[in-house]
Amino acid sequence: MYRAVDQHGQVIDIYVSKRRNIAAARHFFATALSSHGRPAEVTTDLDAPVLRVVDELIPEASHDTEQYAIG
Repeated sequence: MYRAVDQHGQVIDIYVSKRRNIAAARHFFATALSSHGRPAEVTTDLDAPVLRVVDELIPEASHDTEQYAIG
């Protein structure tokens, strides 16, 4: 499941996929970006496809993964 949340904590987009792969991540982010614009900040887990797609589609956004770091 992919979920986009705005700066107020409101869920603005959801995408459910059987797989967490590049195609699913790209679909979610492309749809969310076309519907809601380009964010200044993105927070994600450390899923490799998500990290790659964020770098590809919104390289100018601040990308935070710290809250999900293990250790």
